[in-house]
Amino acid sequence: MSNELTKARQQLAQIRTYLRTGKPLPAIQALHSTLLIVLKNPLMKSEKDEFAHLLEDAIYSIMADPTVKKLHPANIVYTAGNERQLLDEVRALLESVDANMRDAVQEAVRLKEERRKKLLEEGRICLEQGDLNKARAAFTTLAKENKDEPELYGQIGELYLQYRAYEDAIGYLETALKLKPELVYLYNSIGIALRKTGDFPTAEKYYLRAANYLGRDPNLFFNLGRLYLDWERWDKAVLAASGALKIRPDFVEAQKLKEYAENRLGKKQ
Repeated sequence: MSNELTKARQQLAQIRTYLRTGKPLPAIQALHSTLLIVLKNPLMKSEKDEFAHLLEDAIYSIMADPTVKKLHPANIVYTAGNERQLLDEVRALLESVDANMRDAVQEAVRLKEERRKKLLEEGRICLEQGDLNKARAAFTTLAKENKDEPELYGQIGELYLQYRAYEDAIGYLETALKLKPELVYLYNSIGIALRKTGDFPTAEKYYLRAANYLGRDPNLFFNLGRLYLDWERWDKAVLAASGALKIRPDFVEAQKLKEYAENRLGKKQ
């Protein structure tokens, strides 16, 4: 019994810490668990007096907490000797706060998603209207509010790419792939953006890195071939196009790319 009472004292001592750190639910759970122990074990008078004082202090602290007041306005008043009634009230409090906190979290998620969509659409419209500065402002705010979300960075990067803001696209796409290298669909996007800015060596590195995830993908070989065309690396363009055709023999665009590169390579030689 002494071990259980020690545990009860420890749980009650943690309540104020939970409340100070914004964790009302664990605080109420600690109180509920303590009441179960107190009701289960016969106590000496000194122990009854001790726990009556501790429980009164715990109830006061919990009911004075701003979050608890907001989620469960009904007050709980404890009188020594009414521990069983208190248990029922604390159980109801626990269920109420738990449900309301889940509702609050869901509402916060919903509002965040709404704002996310609003800022994303605002930025897209600004890009469509040619107002790059306003688009940047919207997307910067969006990125700050949704840190460590690589998919969102990729989405912003692809919007910039769509509206030919290549430097901005590269910045967001690089961040997305740094956070999550396995977002394979973004390698083609950043490769295109880098090719458009003339940074052929970096574009090549991204395409070759994509091969670690995509393996035998004809589109990857074709896009690499397009890069080599712009770079005027005719021999490499032929190899890339040949790789695409080996995987997909009916790849018409790859065949045209191969023939063009072979023709240029012949003229060069």
